[in-house]
Amino acid sequence: MKRIVLTYLILLSAFAAKAQDPQFTQFYANPLYLNPAFAGTSIQSRAIVASRVQWPSIPGAFQTYSASYDQYFPMINSGFGTNVYYDRAGSGGLSTTAIKLMYAYELKIKRDLYIRPAAEFGYNQRAIDLNRLTFGDQLNTGNPSSAEPIDIQRKDYFDMGAGILLYSPVYWAGMSFDHINQPDQSLLNDKSPIPMQFSLHGGYKMRLKGKHNLSRQYVFFAMNYRAQKKFDQLDVGAYYEHNALTLGIWYRGLPIVYSKTTGIKRDAVALLIGWSQNGMRVGYSYDITISQLGLNTGGSHEITIIYEWANKNNRRHSRKRRVIPCAKF
Repeated sequence: MKRIVLTYLILLSAFAAKAQDPQFTQFYANPLYLNPAFAGTSIQSRAIVASRVQWPSIPGAFQTYSASYDQYFPMINSGFGTNVYYDRAGSGGLSTTAIKLMYAYELKIKRDLYIRPAAEFGYNQRAIDLNRLTFGDQLNTGNPSSAEPIDIQRKDYFDMGAGILLYSPVYWAGMSFDHINQPDQSLLNDKSPIPMQFSLHGGYKMRLKGKHNLSRQYVFFAMNYRAQKKFDQLDVGAYYEHNALTLGIWYRGLPIVYSKTTGIKRDAVALLIGWSQNGMRVGYSYDITISQLGLNTGGSHEITIIYEWANKNNRRHSRKRRVIPCAKF
């Protein structure tokens, strides 16, 4: 009975939530999901896959999968990209599938300073698997089939977004706006527009100098602030990069905001390890839950794989073009 009640509450929260989008701890390793202005920010062709499992100890853990591809075309100073993600929330199998296309144009403001405005267009599908639900008459009669009248349908809708990115060899700053058209995502015969989501992100790259100057050692400081209707969140952290190895730590929450009902807004501390070799980067992060949910959630696991390969046209222009100094994961 406890499992049934918990499953019901998770499903109910999925319907009642204020349309909060899925999130990734390694958001800079999934740049096209973060901001369409990152499309084509690599001088090579780039493919990315990411997998996230949130709160695995709770029945019906939240699962999110993402895949993207982007490339820069130097002859027209433009980057093109596409991102596909699938998210399943709760034991009821409430799922969202999205396909997005992105375009970014790169402008040189002055030496070593660039700006990239971008646009994003997407097609989304939201659905629920009724076979995963248990209704009251099934519990009372033991009949595996339910006679409850169900008026739930699949919902298809178009989505729009935009972003902008400013960067130099040592710092970057960007803004993105998702769901600008606030599409209706309701599965029932009512209205449920998705609130527009705003994200402000940026960071600074610092090289460490020592006796071994040939060794690449950097520290990255980065942040990402998200706001969507009444929900807001801040991710802030640092990475240490030494040749192929990357180590990082993140804090997620709003430590300066206090609520009478929940106290200090805190969510998780995330630890990360990454490895780079021959154009491939692999990162793993684990979120330690520090909110009122406690460690009973099982935290969150996230794996990201990035592969970049040489492009003949881009190779000729690689020495002329600056690369955004973002953290790898």
